[in-house]
Amino acid sequence: MREFRIVFAARTNSGESRPLVVDTIARALAVKFGGFTQTESRGGYVMKDGRLNIESVIVFDIATEESAESVLIFADIAADYICNGMEQESVYFRNIDGEVSLL
Repeated sequence: MREFRIVFAARTNSGESRPLVVDTIARALAVKFGGFTQTESRGGYVMKDGRLNIESVIVFDIATEESAESVLIFADIAADYICNGMEQESVYFRNIDGEVSLL
């Protein structure tokens, strides 16, 4: 088996938590891949104005025997749902082959 990871902000840009979005992604991962590990963490980046932004993030780690291409197709769909539901510009994704991208 190999593992892929999805990471996204725990709150919308206006500060709202959206547990339904998180629960929907969790259910989809469990149905498609048989399970997941979900943790809360912190992530940060430098904003365009030079300030450091540190925020709470949700991390899903998923083990699978599927191909990197199959995982990416699922992750693209999930990322669209997360970006819309959490009002985010992108989702961090690390595929089973180690390639990292923002979806």
